[in-house]
Amino acid sequence: MIWLAEKMRRLRSFARDEQGTSTVEFLIISPVLLASFFWMFEIGYVMIQQMMLDRALDMTVREMRLSDSESFTQNYITSAVCDKALIFADCNESLVLELTPIATAADIPNSSISCVNRADSVTPVTSFDTGSRGEVVFLRACMVVDPLLANTTIGIDFTTDESGGLMLHAKSAFLNEPE
Repeated sequence: MIWLAEKMRRLRSFARDEQGTSTVEFLIISPVLLASFFWMFEIGYVMIQQMMLDRALDMTVREMRLSDSESFTQNYITSAVCDKALIFADCNESLVLELTPIATAADIPNSSISCVNRADSVTPVTSFDTGSRGEVVFLRACMVVDPLLANTTIGIDFTTDESGGLMLHAKSAFLNEPE
């Protein structure tokens, strides 16, 4: 019986001991804090990529608007957007552009543009018509980018392709200058 009393005394002493309680709290809270930090870092990086795509598309549209946009080809505009974006790896292979003349508001495309699916080797077919003088033209772009950190986009509502790439969309409209 003495050994049982000794065991009970040690057990009570252990239960009252407060050493290491902060370690337990840290182990419970640290995964949540680290996950939050990585999610915020990932969201910031994706936002920078989205802003760079929007900026590059706007700069290219300005160039097209100020010159003869009828002479621009799809490859030239893709290269111009990629040169101005500065941040994307494999930009020419991951960027899809669609250029559509519109006459009325009803002609504005309301469906999403087809993006590159890196799991397939087929590039999506999009319309590319620079329009004529005095015509409003709608330009849409889709860029597929890799997440910076694997599995940190769980809480973010982004469209992804089969390979896990994030699809960034940008659009702009401009008026071809009349003669």
